[in-house]
Amino acid sequence: MNVKKLRSIYQLKVTLNGSKPPIWRRILVPSNINLASFHVVLQIVMGWSDSHLHQFISGSTMYGIPDDESGGDFGFEINNENEYNLSQLLRKEKDSLIYEYDFGDGWEHKIILEKVLPKMH
Repeated sequence: MNVKKLRSIYQLKVTLNGSKPPIWRRILVPSNINLASFHVVLQIVMGWSDSHLHQFISGSTMYGIPDDESGGDFGFEINNENEYNLSQLLRKEKDSLIYEYDFGDGWEHKIILEKVLPKMH
């Protein structure tokens, strides 16, 4: 990664919805990480095995692997996660989005932008 292009660091809280006791992680990622790479980070920090489909949901817009790449036609439009950075979905502190993993079991994670830290030098 080219450090000169790094805008800032995001401190995020990732919470698995509906878990008792609560399951959550606090992580730091570059603000300009693309959603495909962010998916890999989430798989690692949450202990998932990347064996199911996933998507990000911001408002009513979905981001993930386009239907033609995943081999299915799910009947809804999904934006290519390789073409969007996290900073396009989370712009200011307290902004949030949903990360859904394993559509069958519906593991839904709420991701909240807690802090925007200054860029690295």
